[in-house]
Amino acid sequence: MLSNLMKVHHAKQTARKERQEKKKREAIISATALTHALVDHLNAGVANAYVNQKKLDTETKILQANATQFSKQTAHCELNTVYVGSRISIEVKVFCLPHDT
Repeated sequence: MLSNLMKVHHAKQTARKERQEKKKREAIISATALTHALVDHLNAGVANAYVNQKKLDTETKILQANATQFSKQTAHCELNTVYVGSRISIEVKVFCLPHDT
């Protein structure tokens, strides 16, 4: 009788340990899958930020080139402002001298 109780108890313990191990393996697999999903999501965000930064760098270079070109063009210009009588209106004339490009 006592040996039967020991066998039943041992079988229940073994079954419980196997269930715990199975749940542990499932938890590890789930945690690994979650980690991979989070890393992939983060990498996508980083890649998007990198692409946006490259676009900003390109646009900044174009803007700088345009500003430099505009500055060279306007360096040869003379602004002539004429006030017309006591009116509030202002007439503005811009004369640009020929220049080498």
